[in-house]
Amino acid sequence: MKGLFPVLILILFSCNSDDPPGSNACTSNDPINEIPWLVNLKNSIDNCGCTTSVMKGKYALRPVFFVHMNDPFCNNGGPMDLYSCEGKRIVTIDVSDFTDLVQIETILYSCED
Repeated sequence: MKGLFPVLILILFSCNSDDPPGSNACTSNDPINEIPWLVNLKNSIDNCGCTTSVMKGKYALRPVFFVHMNDPFCNNGGPMDLYSCEGKRIVTIDVSDFTDLVQIETILYSCED
């Protein structure tokens, strides 16, 4: 009976989340394939002539997800949207500020010809 109490507490706290199941990319084991908004972000990449990736990184110490043209032979200027773990746009930055503001942690998907 003593062992049952901690298990019940764990179940109560794990089920008491505000996030709908499958919505938090930061807690998913395979976010690029399991999280619908990230699947949509991946599928939005339609020009693979230049290497373009969906990445996870840090912005102002917060985890973020974004699409980044990371091909050194292509011009990758312009705005870049950074998204929270739940898929909400946090900020749009200019790609010229990218290296000063964002730290890349993981490449989740790359598209290239």
